[in-house]
Amino acid sequence: MPSPGDKRSIFAYDANHLARIIAGPDFGQAFEQGWIEGGLQAGPRLLVNGKVSLNVKKEGFKDPKILTGGGARSALGLTRDHRLILLTTGGATIPQLAEIMKKAGAYQAMNLDGGASSGLYYNGKYLTTPGRKISNALVVKFQ
Repeated sequence: MPSPGDKRSIFAYDANHLARIIAGPDFGQAFEQGWIEGGLQAGPRLLVNGKVSLNVKKEGFKDPKILTGGGARSALGLTRDHRLILLTTGGATIPQLAEIMKKAGAYQAMNLDGGASSGLYYNGKYLTTPGRKISNALVVKFQ
């Protein structure tokens, strides 16, 4: 049965850790092809091929905090050569976040979570401290 989440962007990676951001409707085909090792669904999508691309309502978002509001935000992006960008900001609307990600060098980008859920932990300390306990996280390990 279809749900609003079926339209939302997915950060996915293959067995070689090559990452992509996939549009929600394209996920089924990518999954069936067997290349997806893991993924994280969120949104809305911010950048497609280096250009701001916002279809917030089309992706099924209805909350005014996403549609028009500003606040703390977390985002994920990929450069042209698939390098990962993780970013937090203390206050931005979704269109402002898209521009921030573009200036940070992202070629593909998506919003993660916001408000008290925004946190960024690096090298043993918080760079951005969340306002509550966080129940899930994207963990990146250097090898």
